[in-house]
Amino acid sequence: MAEEVDDQENLPFKEADLLNCIDQESFLVTVMGLTGVGKSNLLERLGATSLRTVDGAMVGHRLESHTRTVNFYSLKYRDQHFLFIDTPGFEDGARQNSDILQIIAQHLATSYNHKKYPDSVIYVSKITETRFMGHARKNLDLFEEVCGTDSMEMVTLLTTMWDTAGQVPPTRISDFESREEELITKYWNEMIQQGAKPRRSDNTRDSLLPILDQCIARRAQLQEQGRTHPALQLQTELVEDNRKLIDTSAGSLLAHEFRQTEKRLENHKERLSKYLEEDPQNERLARRIEAVEYEIQENKEAEDRLRYWTIAGISTAFIAALGGLLGLILSAAR
Repeated sequence: MAEEVDDQENLPFKEADLLNCIDQESFLVTVMGLTGVGKSNLLERLGATSLRTVDGAMVGHRLESHTRTVNFYSLKYRDQHFLFIDTPGFEDGARQNSDILQIIAQHLATSYNHKKYPDSVIYVSKITETRFMGHARKNLDLFEEVCGTDSMEMVTLLTTMWDTAGQVPPTRISDFESREEELITKYWNEMIQQGAKPRRSDNTRDSLLPILDQCIARRAQLQEQGRTHPALQLQTELVEDNRKLIDTSAGSLLAHEFRQTEKRLENHKERLSKYLEEDPQNERLARRIEAVEYEIQENKEAEDRLRYWTIAGISTAFIAALGGLLGLILSAAR
């Protein structure tokens, strides 16, 4: 029988209490995936509690001018404290993912500086997705580069919504099993060979608790073997190698996509401009060219944000994010 969550976990957290949530004994679990896959709902189903300050504000941090945040959840299980980091979901496009990667990098670099490395990384996918679209493939590649080969043993590839088999639209459990087989053999194969583990969730707490048991067992095994806890590839690239975000493995993927997007937009603008030369009074064409120019500028600005983001810029962003858990840690350390 699974252990119940400590009732104290359901109480609002005071700011001073938050510092205790990232001590060296806590288990750190990072949750990632596409936007809309239900990561927050998953944590609530597990019984984890959103960390809030006494005024009820959500504990999180954000980059200035962005609304996407990293949110924190707390859970006590088997007398162990788990801190879950619910990261913003990857989206369809390099511009959006550039901003999201900055938020994730901000969290990972700061936790690394405080000698806290993820004990587990959960990548969430919906088994109800009938096709593995192009942006899903790109975002999975981005996730792989964030983690790196050495950290794959900490990764759980979680498929959710197994409980919806037989519901509208009509699906059978065999349909889900076929999709899972495709994911495992075609898209996840390399990660699984490197140590990642596929797992199913049927929207119940009991289907998720084995991930936490695995965390506890892995830490005990590392201690027995005298091994150090592996950091994620993005953490070591940013902190140990002192790379700019755009020069990391994950950043390089997005930089390549930015260049492809710029080339596509410039070619499109050139074609429209030729049409406008033949019909200079065509206002509709002129507006389309303006729209493409705007996209080109947005693409460039997003690439510049990625290019000029460095670990040295973290402190200012965190202090500005009042109520942010890791921001509080930085403030307390000063």
